[in-house]
Amino acid sequence: PPPPSQLESAGDAVDAVPLNREQQRWLKSAGYQNHIFISWPHTASRYMGTFAARLREELIDQLADRLAEPKRIFLDTQSVAPGQIWDPKIKRALCHSVAMIALCAPVYFDPEHLWCGLEWKAMDELGRRRLRSRSETAIVPIIVSELGEEPDALEKMILCVLNSGPPRNS
Repeated sequence: PPPPSQLESAGDAVDAVPLNREQQRWLKSAGYQNHIFISWPHTASRYMGTFAARLREELIDQLADRLAEPKRIFLDTQSVAPGQIWDPKIKRALCHSVAMIALCAPVYFDPEHLWCGLEWKAMDELGRRRLRSRSETAIVPIIVSELGEEPDALEKMILCVLNSGPPRNS
């Protein structure tokens, strides 16, 4: 996983959306339970899961001085097998999240890797319904490894690209 210094951009993202107490109360009364839903491809590699967990912890640290409840960041750690029904806990967490961070690697956009696509589509639709401006989005994609050809879903989005990836064997 990348060193903590490469995760400092999480603080920049947090600074961009300061919330005062009134806004926090409104979000809670409107049914939002999570500030962020972290969407990531569950793979056989431990790298992505470790990265997602470290990102969550970094975000919590960055939010601790700004929000009364900084730990409201959803990160699912259980894999859902192909053909399995989408866990109601994940659906509920996604619908009750203000925004989603998508940890993008090639497998994230693979049609055989169904769950990430469902999470992206659901949050994209929720964002369209919730946000007034068509130029705003509820999804923040973070590119964690080279994607090759850029998927259509990333068109016109502001991307956070980390120059890291799984450690390479020399």
